[in-house]
Amino acid sequence: MVQHPEHTYNTSGVFDVTLTVTHPAGTDVITKPGYIAVTGPKDPSVRVTISPEDIPNGDPVVIEGSADEGPASVAVWIIGPDFFTRTTEEVNPDGTFSATISGQTTIEMAPGEYYCVIQHPMANDMFDVYLVSEGSWIGVYDTLDNGTTITEDGTIDAYAAFTALTGMLESPSLDDTYATSSFALGPPYILVDEMTGVPVGNQLIITGQSNLAAGNALSVTIANSSEVTVASGETTIQPSGAWSYEMGTAGFEPGEYLLWVYCSIYETGYSTSFFILEPTELTAEFTTDVTKGIAPLNVNFTGESSRAPDEWTWDFGDGIAITSMEASTHVHTYDIPGWYSVSLNVTEGGEEAGITRENYLAVYLTGTEIGFAVPGISTGEEAGNQTLSINQAAVTGTITVNGTTVTISDPGSGIAAMVITFGEDFRQGDGIITGTVKNVMVTTTPILMPFSGAEASATVLFTMDTYPESGSLGLFLAPGAPKVLEREATSLLA
Repeated sequence: MVQHPEHTYNTSGVFDVTLTVTHPAGTDVITKPGYIAVTGPKDPSVRVTISPEDIPNGDPVVIEGSADEGPASVAVWIIGPDFFTRTTEEVNPDGTFSATISGQTTIEMAPGEYYCVIQHPMANDMFDVYLVSEGSWIGVYDTLDNGTTITEDGTIDAYAAFTALTGMLESPSLDDTYATSSFALGPPYILVDEMTGVPVGNQLIITGQSNLAAGNALSVTIANSSEVTVASGETTIQPSGAWSYEMGTAGFEPGEYLLWVYCSIYETGYSTSFFILEPTELTAEFTTDVTKGIAPLNVNFTGESSRAPDEWTWDFGDGIAITSMEASTHVHTYDIPGWYSVSLNVTEGGEEAGITRENYLAVYLTGTEIGFAVPGISTGEEAGNQTLSINQAAVTGTITVNGTTVTISDPGSGIAAMVITFGEDFRQGDGIITGTVKNVMVTTTPILMPFSGAEASATVLFTMDTYPESGSLGLFLAPGAPKVLEREATSLLA
């Protein structure tokens, strides 16, 4: 026998409590109906969206959502200024549902904020809250005979009515649940974002917003200060409500211009003015995602200009040049190590501008041991002295002779230049240059040496036809770059 028991309620609801007391003198029973009310979070079980949320009078309102647990239908409540309706919509086998308020209806609805409540009947598949109306009087009741008046004369405060309805649906005595959304109705409008002056020759970009349905066409008309049309076109409204129109201004005279944007279906539009400014100087500029790397190196080039050029001409510095009509990003691959200068030239209406960046890109060789094979050069020995012979026909690159000094430019194999100084026995004839070697200076293309640890070292091997891997090059690193040959590795042949 427990006089003061404890009991746990695991489900929400309203519960009657009965107490029975037994005594030798007799028995007494007392029942308190609805004495315990247990509330708990209701599983939403239903979702709803309305897009867009800003809708002009005359456009339909499309309501879409989904409901769990497979109800046969959901109730759709729409509440707004002096507007209160309830319909039921069938739920599809996949749980989705939709409802539409037609344009013929929204054209008659008052502008303002509207609330949408989707009521899910839950387990008993019965709507526990329902609408009652008679003449101008509208009320909301539940299956427990609780009710509230929404309006007596047709005048409805939208938010108060919305709060009254959702308050009833939240009752722990009912198993129905709900989801909400909202939308705004108002007169159709087209807006133009603030416009700034645009120099002659630049692109004119006009942007704005509208509450008209996506896909509606807008006509764009531009006139001079004498209201003579100088340009016109058409654009469409995007799903977000945004719209844009772009055109060139070549041929425009500096001055004030008038802009009209109009939708004939809704007979609504917007007008404003803007200025076309004196032309800016034509310029060329470019950027890249990298300026150095290991061959093969892919480089993304992006061209820029102060105006809208007719042509963009790129020279990538490796013998390849292209011309395009747009300043789109170009991807170019450098397969051969070296320093590359890049140029961009633009033209517009006969005017030209350009930019060149010397030695802009460094494309590296890489390795802990790199060999430089120079075809056409052979070594020998004469009277104890090292000799060198150059077969001019077999050498790749340009040969320049100045006295007893021979310079070979771009012989390949990782060498940018090779300068050979001969002794007094220098001889040249029949395409052969030969003599005693006094000095050899080699300038390599950029080299990236992978170091590992403070004591690491690197070796570059200089190779001639007859003496593979003969001779070694001492490396001189660029100042401030002890691990990367940023400029040139130059040395004497030992």
